[in-house]
Amino acid sequence: MAQFWVRQVLLTDERERSHGLDDERFDELGERLDVQRKSLGRMLAQGRIEGILPALESFLHLRGLEAEFSPEESQRAGYAFLRGVVAALDHQRSRHQGELVSTDTVAPAGPASIQDVLDPTHTHGPTWDEIFALWRAHVPNRPKSTAIATQTPWRDLKKFAASKEIKNPAGITPVLMSEFAQAMHDLGT
Repeated sequence: MAQFWVRQVLLTDERERSHGLDDERFDELGERLDVQRKSLGRMLAQGRIEGILPALESFLHLRGLEAEFSPEESQRAGYAFLRGVVAALDHQRSRHQGELVSTDTVAPAGPASIQDVLDPTHTHGPTWDEIFALWRAHVPNRPKSTAIATQTPWRDLKKFAASKEIKNPAGITPVLMSEFAQAMHDLGT
């Protein structure tokens, strides 16, 4: 899980840097990385995982996983995840200092998503239609025109994911979403 986090963070970081950062964005990013590293590094050194648990739970939820940990499991999982978060920050900071950090070297490609580990066919979790229905029902009195207008990009995402052998929304990764956005941009939609 932590390794998957590191890889996703570094791929996103690499993509952002490849598009160029002006001086202001570069300086802001450096400051943010330094502040986060100091704060999270202290938590790691103290073994205090309480502050990272909400991020871990959100990450698991976004990956379509729900887990109930015992206090001991929570400590171990939180600590391992926090180590991954700090490692990702260290790699980003190294890049920020101009060092070459290969994502494939420090965070080799494993499964495309956590779901690949649990279910390589991505058949668990809610379906595309179930997720869309939940989204539509989430806002009371959502205008029908909004739901109709959203169906097309949702179908496009579903088709794009299928072309990557992702069978339901639980298999979506940040990298896949970036690829989808780029594909839509290239098509002019």
